[in-house]
Amino acid sequence: MEEQLINSENKNATEVAEPVMFPTEPDSEGFFYEDAEEKEDNIRTKKYTNGRRSKFFELSDGRKAVVREMTGADSVEISKIQGNKKEGSAEDDYMPIVMWKSCKIDDKHIPMEDFKEMSFKDYNRILLVTTGLNF
Repeated sequence: MEEQLINSENKNATEVAEPVMFPTEPDSEGFFYEDAEEKEDNIRTKKYTNGRRSKFFELSDGRKAVVREMTGADSVEISKIQGNKKEGSAEDDYMPIVMWKSCKIDDKHIPMEDFKEMSFKDYNRILLVTTGLNF
């Protein structure tokens, strides 16, 4: 009886997990984690055949956000949009325009004004992912 108890305890001993290497290997859909922080925050990355990446994550209200790596053409368009805004207006800031251009929520671009209505946490999460991917 004592021998069974000892063997039973050894079987239940916690095994040491191998450390996760980053970036992780892509899953069957091509998603992977670039680093430990993104794994912890469940920010998945997908790299496309053209070499560009997109980041996929969930907002606090359950909506799905996708931020894509932008191109030079996006920069030209952002400059045009910024040039058309009245100086001193809230939309005149560069980063909200960049966020609007690079981010889709539930597969749709949302109006730039909607970013201002987001929770502080969601706004800053999108900002962080956008800057990390594009700057």
